[in-house]
Order: sequence, then structure tokens, then C-alpha cells
Amino acid sequence: MKTPEYAGLSTRVKWVLGVIAVSVLVAVVGIVYDVLQLLIVLDVANGMQISVEEADSFDAIMGNIGALQLLLWVIRVIVFLTWKYGAFRNLASFHVHALKYSAGEAVGAYFIPILGYYRPLQVMREMWKASDPTNLETEESAGLAWMRSSCPSIVIWWWIVFAVDSVFGWALLLGVDAEELDALVVLSWALLFSDVLTLVSFALTCCVVYKVSNMQSEKHAMMQSQVVME
Repeated sequence: MKTPEYAGLSTRVKWVLGVIAVSVLVAVVGIVYDVLQLLIVLDVANGMQISVEEADSFDAIMGNIGALQLLLWVIRVIVFLTWKYGAFRNLASFHVHALKYSAGEAVGAYFIPILGYYRPLQVMREMWKASDPTNLETEESAGLAWMRSSCPSIVIWWWIVFAVDSVFGWALLLGVDAEELDALVVLSWALLFSDVLTLVSFALTCCVVYKVSNMQSEKHAMMQSQVVME
């Protein structure tokens, strides 16, 4: 059976990093308005009066920011899963055997209830280890040398922050219509925390995508060098 060819990930990486860069800018703007909203709510709680027009205007701005963030979230999901699918497919070109998962599962697991809370981490750990260039496959290794590689804690932290941020974001949708003052204070703090957590998630995602892609590129180059030498 012919071994699948390695496919460079540079274009997919650029898309992921580019969309995240735009998302960071929008998230920073969101944080600024989160702080302003929190200050306004706290002032109102202390007796300050604001007009209905001012409140409606501010709500409209927050709504537009939220809509833009939702649009960017959809685009991020598409470009990230496109990258992950391509990266996992590359593993076959490294002659690795005994993989537990497939490229389809690397993407599909996100959309399956319950499974989506732990399988993506398992897939990413396997992909990281199989992408590690320090353990190249040989005739003697029988395609199992990759199992000697380790997976750093940044992958675990990437998933923890990503999962918490996702759950927290969906939970916030239940409180967007809060009208009681105390509830608005809590919601304002929650929105601020969510946007800050999202920035952390962006940073970790960039690190994981960049590192896995670089490892695969290096591993492919090393394998090509071995072929030339032989």
C-alpha cells in the first residue's frame, strides 16, 4: 500500500494565526467595553442615573461586538479543524503505526456530546507524539518509535483553557438578558473574565498549532534527508 504523501501546513497555519490575530484585536476591544460596562453598572448600583438612550446605545455596541466575536468563532472553528485534519493525515507519511485515532475522528470528536470534552485532547496528544522528529521510524521500530516521545503539559493546558472557555461562553448566553442590578454586576464580571480567558486560549492555541506544524516540517525534512543518503 502506497504511503500517503506529506502535505505542507504553512497555508493552513497562516489562516489559523491570521484569524486568531483578528480575534485578539476584537477581544481587546471587547475587554475595554467589558470594563466600561462594569464601571457603569457599579456606578448605577451606587445611585448614578443614566438615560435610556445612553443605555440603549451602549447595549447596541456590546451587541455588535458580541455578534462579531460569534462570527470569528465560527471562522476559527473552520480554519482550526481544517489544520488539525491536515496535520493528522500527515502522520501516515511518517510511517507511524498503531495510532488509536483517525483524521476524521480528530475533527468529528468535537461535535459529539460528552466525547467532545476529552477525545480532542487525546487526539492532540497522539498527534504531538507522532509528529515529534526526535523518534524517526526505522525497519527495526516497526512504526512504533513515536510512542517513545512525550507530550508536554502545554497541550493539557491548551485543552483545559479551551474547554473551560467554551463552557463558560455558552453559560453566559443564558445570562445575557439579566435585568436585575445584582445580576448585571455578576454578568459584567463574567463577560470580562470570559474575554480574558479567551485571550489565554488564543495564545495556547497558537503555540500548539505552530509547534506541531514545525515538528512535522522538521520530521519530513529529516526523512527526506535519510532517503537521499540511502
